[in-house]
Amino acid sequence: MFERCFFSKGADFSNTKYPNGDRESFRLIRSELLKVNNKFESLYYHSKELIIYEQNLTFKNHFGEKFMLWINRISTNHGLNWIRGVLFTVFTAVLFYILYLIVLPIRPFRFGWVSWESFFKASNNTVEYFLKFLLVTHDFDFMQQFSPNSINYFLDFISKIFISYGIYQTVQAFRKYGKMN
Repeated sequence: MFERCFFSKGADFSNTKYPNGDRESFRLIRSELLKVNNKFESLYYHSKELIIYEQNLTFKNHFGEKFMLWINRISTNHGLNWIRGVLFTVFTAVLFYILYLIVLPIRPFRFGWVSWESFFKASNNTVEYFLKFLLVTHDFDFMQQFSPNSINYFLDFISKIFISYGIYQTVQAFRKYGKMN
């Protein structure tokens, strides 16, 4: 997009969107926006730059870096969308909670219809335990009465990492609305 460009007096990229380009073009635009203290619009180009960087990496040589860029893009679009951060956190928690319940040796509730009373009791227990599961500081033995096994403890540990990451990403996405440096 921009080749061998030099902005001697600066360039005004405010209120413009360049959806396509190469990584260097997005870096130049982001840099120029930061020079005029337009951090908010520079985030858009930073996201575009990271997406292209992710596409250029290979899983074979840069697995960790590519994975982190991918999960960052999935969770909040590189800090641009806090709603995606909330959805990522809830989806991750629900996924790991369901896996946790499936692996439990003793079921916390029975499937099938018995009565409205048993339905509401099972629903209340499920929601109560889910909210405890969503809290990353919960004890590993929060469902001790259902005899969790080592797989449950492993799932609980991994879920805490992903849920914490989702919360962190959500907070980071909110920071784009904070004070400018």
